[in-house]
Amino acid sequence: MDGVDHRSVTREKQGRAFCMGIMTYDGIQVRFDDRTLAHLQVIVLKKFRNQESFIVSWRNTDTSGDGRSTVWMTPSFPAHFHIEKPAHKLDPEWLTALQRSADSAAGLVVRDAGGEVVLGEQMSPQLPKG
Repeated sequence: MDGVDHRSVTREKQGRAFCMGIMTYDGIQVRFDDRTLAHLQVIVLKKFRNQESFIVSWRNTDTSGDGRSTVWMTPSFPAHFHIEKPAHKLDPEWLTALQRSADSAAGLVVRDAGGEVVLGEQMSPQLPKG
């Protein structure tokens, strides 16, 4: 256990606090800001509903190794989204941009509403206590 209550983590972005949600897929947990995660959830679930597999990439934070991470997502594995404050208004233009990215050969590059690549904080998997 890392001693952090992952259910209620906030970060500062441009002087303003925001909540961090968690996407879990095949044992990988990645923390994104709630608003980004709400938009990402819509795209992932739409692709899964259509039985489509695809690539998802994000930029890593310094604490999760810097660089970039990529995962192949397929509807045969369950995805879980925990959004701390779920009442986010969805931006149709942002959803369209994310959908276009998800449908491209490069796959879904997680970007914010302004088009900047989003930082994702990959969390260490919790190992069972033995």
